Amino acid sequence: MPIEEDRPLNSTPAAVDALSPVAPPPIAGTAPEERVRGYEAEAARRSTVHQLAAALVLASLFSMVPAVLDAVEHFRTAQSLGVSRWAFLLLLAGVLQIAYAVYMTQLPDWSTVWVVSLVTLGLAMVYAMLLGVFMLADQESEFVQILGLGDKLPGNRAAGWCLIMLSLSCLLAYATGRVSVRWHHAYRILHSAGVLSRK
Repeated sequence: MPIEEDRPLNSTPAAVDALSPVAPPPIAGTAPEERVRGYEAEAARRSTVHQLAAALVLASLFSMVPAVLDAVEHFRTAQSLGVSRWAFLLLLAGVLQIAYAVYMTQLPDWSTVWVVSLVTLGLAMVYAMLLGVFMLADQESEFVQILGLGDKLPGNRAAGWCLIMLSLSCLLAYATGRVSVRWHHAYRILHSAGVLSRK
């Protein structure tokens, strides 16, 4: 029968834990190198995300130019009927793009870039539908009257603007989608190789 070693009478629970083969759970105040770190994007990929966000902000500001000009004309004209509905929609779309650019910058990851790609692609689809409507509709169309674009149809000004924004949105959607897919592919390779699990 094994004989247990005598322990001092004044042994404390801390001393018993020290003799135990099971290590105690980590407590607050451990060294930074001992803490578990989450996934962090590389500096090069963060720089790419910042460039994409800057391009998205510039595109959104460019898309709001007609709305700003319409608002300025409204304030300069005493007999103005107010800011057009299409101007409010352009401003809303521009602010939404800026918000997603900030979102992508705050959380640089392939998934956030993919979300921005889908949003930009959806905006391109809206411009494509508007382009078709403006090319086929006339000034008496109910949809055109609701948006207040009756004076923008002559000369295909509204259709031309939609074509420009469609091309720009498709270019941004392609760029963000390509970056996201390549980033996700590299992430899966590193994860399967066990490189990310050691961080």
